[in-house]
Amino acid sequence: MEKRKLKRKSGWWKVAVAAALVAALVTFTFGKGVLKIWRLTLIQREEQDVLDTARSEKGTFEHEIERLKTDSTYIEEIARREYGMIKEGEEVFHITLPDTTRQKNND
Repeated sequence: MEKRKLKRKSGWWKVAVAAALVAALVTFTFGKGVLKIWRLTLIQREEQDVLDTARSEKGTFEHEIERLKTDSTYIEEIARREYGMIKEGEEVFHITLPDTTRQKNND
């Protein structure tokens, strides 16, 4: 009778080990899938941020283009600020501060 009890216990042990292996295999398989989904979600968020930034910049550039096409005062402002252009008959005065480094060296 003892042999029959041992056989029953050893049979359940094999089933339990097999079930644990199947559970581990399923966990690792689905775990990898879940990890991949999580990584792809992070990449998607980053790419969406890049896309939003590009759309914002595009809107800014389109506004700039429209101003350059229609606003002559704006074009004049850019010409004066970035290229140092002046109107005919204007005089430009350059004001410079005195050089104070010579005074410090002489002391």
